[in-house]
Amino acid sequence: MNRPGRNSEAQPLPRDCAVREAPPTTVSETERRAFDRIAAAGIAPSGASGGEPIRVVLGIDFGTSSTKIIVRFPDEPGESTVAVPAPDHCRSQEERYLWRTLLWARQDGEFIAYPETDARPLCSLKTDAIGCSSHYAQVDANPLQAAAAYLAFAIRYAKGHLVSEHFPSIRGRTPVWLVNVGLPAAHYDDQDLTRSYRHAAAAALKLAETNHSVSNEAISRVFVCTDVQNAALSAEYAEKSMGLAVVPETAAAATAFAKSSNAADGLYLMIDVGALTLDICTFRIKREKDGREGYPIMEADVQNLGVEALHWFYDASKDKDKFRDRVNMCIWEIIRKTKQDRDPRAAAFKQENSLPVFLAGGGSVNPLHCEIIDSCSAAMKRYWGNEGISILDLPPPRPALGENPADLGRLAVAWGLSYPRDEIGEIIPPSEILDVDAPVIKDYTENYISKDRM
Repeated sequence: MNRPGRNSEAQPLPRDCAVREAPPTTVSETERRAFDRIAAAGIAPSGASGGEPIRVVLGIDFGTSSTKIIVRFPDEPGESTVAVPAPDHCRSQEERYLWRTLLWARQDGEFIAYPETDARPLCSLKTDAIGCSSHYAQVDANPLQAAAAYLAFAIRYAKGHLVSEHFPSIRGRTPVWLVNVGLPAAHYDDQDLTRSYRHAAAAALKLAETNHSVSNEAISRVFVCTDVQNAALSAEYAEKSMGLAVVPETAAAATAFAKSSNAADGLYLMIDVGALTLDICTFRIKREKDGREGYPIMEADVQNLGVEALHWFYDASKDKDKFRDRVNMCIWEIIRKTKQDRDPRAAAFKQENSLPVFLAGGGSVNPLHCEIIDSCSAAMKRYWGNEGISILDLPPPRPALGENPADLGRLAVAWGLSYPRDEIGEIIPPSEILDVDAPVIKDYTENYISKDRM
């Protein structure tokens, strides 16, 4: 029996359960002008007219609390990369490469990327877009439009950063832009949701190429463009005609590891502890004969059990043990289902072996989540006789231009997304993977000669 991800069971959180880091309320004139200048450079034609083409991949990790962007020049010597700094006014926790996932809406329906008097801040852009809620009715916008608006600013700004900084790789060349946007692995099996997500990303890409204001009216027009609608309906069209791909974040984060010399085929567990969400999946790294990697996703789930959800439970005087139990069940069920139904013969479950686990996300060092991972490891040893869980380090992204990001681990997904889509490998969702059949117990009673038949 096929089993899709169980994200539909995610526990709802109240609207006021947001990231505790309050949105900025002011922006200096210098910061505002700097943002507008860089974003404008991303709209204007770049490179020399008729110059030699150069592929440029934008890997956008569109996160719940912050967005990370890595740019790769895949055809250049050494595959040079650039980590795009976040705008000064909107850096998360003052980290250079963490862009707060925030947007502001004016009363006239125009979106802006910095605070302004009477403009309403919009948070939870990703979770609302995935949940298709209607929290933005007061500004006459739906969550997909708000997500598209934010991504349009991010794409403009990333392009503008490259162009305005005059990186040698671009100078005198004609950029061919490719954009990869991450999506939780559990949602990748939901075709309707994936199409909607791709629809928003395609609209953002189209809008980012124009000098129009990012308003409800402009977004509504872009959403019904033929190219954008075709991209929403067809992943192949989106890639070939728009250079756009929606990629499971798990596959993106594992790409760097899969391409390293330490990579081995086999079963892995990814645990991504975000601000509001806990994203978990088991997957295999499988090398094809042509050398490309494949990622069969065995089991996947995403729940509202991240670090900020934990604090909301505490602040609302919820039962601490209940939250702990939910996290434990979420992680253990993925492991158990994989062992029972998906990949029971995996070497990771055998004696003297362990299940390799990648920890990702800003909350991966949170004590409660780490404690529960340890308890799952102990349970595996007790029940199955293997060596439990072994924590693997995702290879840190090589910072560009000699820069040293403070938290390289949080850039792992963006780093993987910066590879061209055809180099990330084939991704097989859980619905396309059959459960392993339970052993058949043959009835030998017909062969048994009882005393009554003698």
